Amino acid sequence: MSEANKAHAATLRQLADIYEATEADIRTTGLSIHAWTKDELVGLIKTFGGKWKKETGTTLDYFMKLQSVTIPGLELLISRDSVCRKIVSYECEPLLKPEEEAELLEVANA
Repeated sequence: MSEANKAHAATLRQLADIYEATEADIRTTGLSIHAWTKDELVGLIKTFGGKWKKETGTTLDYFMKLQSVTIPGLELLISRDSVCRKIVSYECEPLLKPEEEAELLEVANA
């Protein structure tokens, strides 16, 4: 085990002791771990094992988030730039009424 992992494990044990010792309702969203590369992310998924759920949405424009189904509260984050290809698409407003478009398309295809 690396020294960094030992230090992090000790910190988590301290936090666990505090959670178990207090009556206060300490709210947390869980544990987020950031991966810097695709290979690192894949390694983390294999290390933790279990099932994962990928989350996307407007609040996650810059990150991809994977939530562990097996270990509640554990999530992995990675910059989308590291694992995604950006594709730009356009959504256009109709220029004509549907019946006008159908008529024009019929003429254009004739």
